[in-house]
Formats: sequence, C-alpha cells, structure tokens
Amino acid sequence: IEDKWQLRCIKSYSLEPPENTIEDSCLRFLTDWEHVLKYGLYVYGDTSGRNQQPVKKMRSFYDVLIESMRGYVNYDNLRLLKSNPFHEQRVHVINKILHDDIDIQVRLDEENGSECIVDLEKVKMDANGKKFKEKKKKDGVTFEIVGHHSDAFDYMLFYLIKKVFGTLPEWLKGTRL
Repeated sequence: IEDKWQLRCIKSYSLEPPENTIEDSCLRFLTDWEHVLKYGLYVYGDTSGRNQQPVKKMRSFYDVLIESMRGYVNYDNLRLLKSNPFHEQRVHVINKILHDDIDIQVRLDEENGSECIVDLEKVKMDANGKKFKEKKKKDGVTFEIVGHHSDAFDYMLFYLIKKVFGTLPEWLKGTRL
C-alpha cells in the first residue's frame, strides 16, 4: 500500500528456560540471519535495558547483547527512546494502529510472526493499566509466557513513529510520545 508505512514482522523468537538468555537468543538469531547481517542491523527495545544488572556482572542487557552479537551490533545500532512510553498510552496507540485506517500498516506473517500475534492477542491489562504477564514454571524457573513480543513491538513502533513523523501525526494528537 503505497501511501502507508509498513511494519512487517519477519520472524519472532520466544525461547524457554534454560535456553532463554540474551546469549541464547542472539545465537539463535545469528544462526538464522548471519547471512544477511552485512546489510546492517538495528536494535530496538526497552530503555531500562541500559541499566546495569547484578545478575549480568554489573553489565546492562545491551552490553551483553552487543557482546553476544559478535561485532554485528554496537552502541550506534541501538534505537532506544529516552524513556519508555506509558502502558496506557501504548494500548491506545497499538489499538489505533491495528484497528483504524491510518498511515501505518502492520503485517505479521502467520507462520514466522505467530508468536508475536499470539502475544498481542493474549496479553491482558492488570487493574493498574499495565500489562499482566502470565507466568509459567519450567525446571524450577519461573518466566513470563506473554508480554515480551508485545513489549518489543511497542518499543520499536514508538521509536519509529517518533523518527518517521518527527512530530505526532494527526491521528495521534493528544498522545504523549
């Protein structure tokens, strides 16, 4: 569709414990996509991932990601907002994009983007307007089974809206980015 921006999910990943670390995710991604990484790669995500984590030996999640991507990603490839958008705002914008006829079209491939589709359909809101992320326990490890794909989708989408439009498009007036 020529007059719309298209956001297309080519592949989504959701690894379960014990193979759900940043390092494992990067390895899986490299296995699938290393042959095209010469064209460049950008990383979008949660701004709080910049915070140092004691479980990662006082490195941030992005430090670990850059190290794990073996030279394909550096700090210049990070596309992060200054702060994460509010949950209530994210719900409003995502619903508008998925359900209204606006300047952005989202295309999620049924086969390769199915985990993102399921996540967007199943994630619920809690009483405070935040995402309620259902949890599962496997091999003694508790992890969230929904919310990761929709969070990633939100962060990338909000970053792109801000960069592509520069200012809020008319259909988002009244929403703070």
